[in-house]
Amino acid sequence: MVFIALLGNMMNRKRTLYTRIHLFSVPTFWTGMARLFDPFGTLNTYNTAPSDSKADYDAIRSDWLTIGDSIRDAMHQHHRQMG
Repeated sequence: MVFIALLGNMMNRKRTLYTRIHLFSVPTFWTGMARLFDPFGTLNTYNTAPSDSKADYDAIRSDWLTIGDSIRDAMHQHHRQMG
């Protein structure tokens, strides 16, 4: 019964949007246009972190937040199908 109560609270709670960590920087419109003429990828830029451990932390955190979102979505779909 406790699990069902917790599940109900999770389903009714407003979803929180998390910022995802991305490897590539978000390009501008003009950078995107310039990439049409950059066949060797010299314009690629990457996001950096102050240390390797911070980069690892951010990447693992982002992965687990994505997993949590997937589980939450699956539970929501299951809840809608069941009732």
